[in-house]
Amino acid sequence: MRRSFLIIALLVLTVALTTGVWLSKRAATTHEPAPVAEQAENPEHQTPGTLSPSAVNHEPKTRNPEPKPPKPPASPETRALVAALTQFKGPITPESAGLWKSNLTQLVQQGPAAVPAIREFLEQNKDIPYDYNQGGNLLGAHSLRLALLQALESIGGPEAIQLAVDTLQTTTEPREIAQIARHLETQAQGQYRETVLNAARESLAMSAAGKLGRTDPGPIFNVLAQYGGPEAVADLQKVTSPFRYYSALGLAEVPDGGGIPALSQMLRLPNGPPRSTHNAALEALAQLTPNYPDARDLILKQAVAGQIPETLWPSIAESFAGAKFYISNMSEEGLGPQSGDKTYHLDQGPQNFFSRPNSVELTPEQKQEMSRFIDQILQTQVPALGIESLQKSKEKLSN
Repeated sequence: MRRSFLIIALLVLTVALTTGVWLSKRAATTHEPAPVAEQAENPEHQTPGTLSPSAVNHEPKTRNPEPKPPKPPASPETRALVAALTQFKGPITPESAGLWKSNLTQLVQQGPAAVPAIREFLEQNKDIPYDYNQGGNLLGAHSLRLALLQALESIGGPEAIQLAVDTLQTTTEPREIAQIARHLETQAQGQYRETVLNAARESLAMSAAGKLGRTDPGPIFNVLAQYGGPEAVADLQKVTSPFRYYSALGLAEVPDGGGIPALSQMLRLPNGPPRSTHNAALEALAQLTPNYPDARDLILKQAVAGQIPETLWPSIAESFAGAKFYISNMSEEGLGPQSGDKTYHLDQGPQNFFSRPNSVELTPEQKQEMSRFIDQILQTQVPALGIESLQKSKEKLSN
């Protein structure tokens, strides 16, 4: 009996131990933590433009994430059309430009089917520039990449938008960012605005640091002023030293006069760094005077203090009557000059801009207000050239 009892006890103990091990394994499986890859934020939801593509995910993962579905391949026909665009050689003549534009038009006519072929070229990070001063204006694009980005806008649809967004995350070229911004704001208004602004800020920072060479950053200032809202003021203020006129003219474009306080700060440094921010701010404020009393007050105070250089009075007086400055290189943009246009180029930056009279159509009330404002200024110590310029503008306002 004693032996039988021992045998039964051993059997019970064995069963108990086996059950305990099984329960222990089950419990461990049930409470296993999710892999790091599943807990990490989806890279597609990262804010584009803030991190380089290679720095999106720093944390090690216990397993590889699910691969993205492959992009659809380009068709032989669309690939051949893109190849024809890349083989454009020799001087640009009306005939060769016509053939090039015909190929581009055929590509656009393929619709969304053309997007994979365009993607293939853009992802190579290569380009073919077209000099507007040597016939490039006949093509209507500064480079092949810009032409293909314009084609994406013409094609439209979700595939084209996605490729535009993908390109925005890798390019720092100011014209490309501006082109993509127009595309996205036209076809997906507001949806990608922060992505656009992040790309613009990154490009501007690189330009200010001299990392974009002699590339004109002008289009970036237009993007920030047009889409940045009140937050753009801080972005534009950061670069007043290397780009004093671009910064001032960009601040003048901030909606609802939001850039006027920053322009007022630029007036406080007539002879110190940032160099000549005072003059740039004066000319930017002058074009705001028809719409904003604060701008008129600042200009009047400068006139009373004798802080307006005589050489600036002609452009300031013209702004009182509706002239406006634009950030752009007229010749490189293929813009035809008009009577009264004045173009400016500063090597620092570089910076290119022009002024055009009669750009702003003033209401009868604004004309009366500006005429009274000119009378106030004429009561101060205005130099001879200033008096002459102000009287011309007042006469123009009366017509």
